[in-house]
Amino acid sequence: FSHGLQLLASYTWARSLTADNGASTGPNGGVLIGDQNNAKSRYGPDGFVRPQRFVTSFLYELPKYRGGSDPAKHFMNGWSVSGVVTIQAGQYLTITDTNSLNAFGIMGTTNDRPQLASGCSVGQVASSGSLNKRIDGYFNSTCVTAPPAITADGGTGFGNLPVGALRGPGQNNFDLALLK
Repeated sequence: FSHGLQLLASYTWARSLTADNGASTGPNGGVLIGDQNNAKSRYGPDGFVRPQRFVTSFLYELPKYRGGSDPAKHFMNGWSVSGVVTIQAGQYLTITDTNSLNAFGIMGTTNDRPQLASGCSVGQVASSGSLNKRIDGYFNSTCVTAPPAITADGGTGFGNLPVGALRGPGQNNFDLALLK
């Protein structure tokens, strides 16, 4: 801009929805979590996306020292302060479990989402408080239970906890450097 200040800032708002959350196995495609035949049950926010992200960087060249001796000028001049600020929302998290009792479990598809416990809403799954207080209890385990059993009336044994039911921790970083 002027007087030795440079500034770069960016803001990203992102939304990506997919029915194929999960790991990739390379050339074989992705690993589907839950009912392979029901894309709607797997549809939700992409776990790789940070919904909001703000990044700014700056460089400020400190004013020149004009007085004093040559050694003092040499030491005092040429200094800069730079920094990067990153503020971003947490990623969407999908709780998964091993469930070899679902309709595809005997064929090797054992990754599944758990069942939302009776009497709980999706909003009650996330525990409250600071990240440090939730480190050993990030979600309310009383609101999550094993998927229902396969039944003769069409029950498939897949869990119903939605994709992206939790948000991971956000990030607030400030990096600063003094350089000559």
